Amino acid sequence: MMVQLTQEQINILEAAGMMPQQGIPSVSESLSKGKKSRKPRKLPKVLNQKQIDRLFSKINIKCPTGLRNRTAYETMLQAGLRVGEVTALVPANIDFDEDMIHVINGKGGVDRNVPMKPDLKEWLLKWNEQRPSEAEYFFCAVKGTQLIPRYFNTVLHRLSERTDTYLQDGLNRLPVSCHKLRHTCATRWLSKDKLSLPEIQRLLGHTHINTTMIYLSVSMDDIKEKFLRG
Repeated sequence: MMVQLTQEQINILEAAGMMPQQGIPSVSESLSKGKKSRKPRKLPKVLNQKQIDRLFSKINIKCPTGLRNRTAYETMLQAGLRVGEVTALVPANIDFDEDMIHVINGKGGVDRNVPMKPDLKEWLLKWNEQRPSEAEYFFCAVKGTQLIPRYFNTVLHRLSERTDTYLQDGLNRLPVSCHKLRHTCATRWLSKDKLSLPEIQRLLGHTHINTTMIYLSVSMDDIKEKFLRG
């Protein structure tokens, strides 16, 4: 806020040598300009097992669309695929003989292979039996057309509301998104499966290891175990 000085006040300040020279910033101005606004460093939000069970409990896997959605979410949760990578999968990318998912042209144009766990393979086989055989994409609509990433995020958002499953971010309650399933997968690989950071980097398709290292701050199981042991 600008403070208007009378001419008499200006004369007094000039006589005392207290008026800042023209073109030279005052100390307060210099300090304010010297401060750099730092972007808050947020940790990835992840789900625990109770939240996952509650979230998926409202998916009716007896109907084709429910089975398809659950299988797609399990692919994000257990294989760490991005939602866009899931919707881009074609049947040839799911190698049931080698228990491998081939991600083609992922983020940054990077291809990678992700092993499928037995539980995930079971979900994929169930959906493969019911999906339209002529459909070009693996996770397709009932009529065989490709689904868009927004669809899966919208359904997950509604599931969050129906099951009252949210992730806390300060005072805010965030609905679960597809990317939160990927975060949860990466954290599990680190804490439960004891995979190394370079291994997780390869599985997630990260270009830089620094991106993967953020999960070290999320997974506290090893430190927690040492605290409880002491």
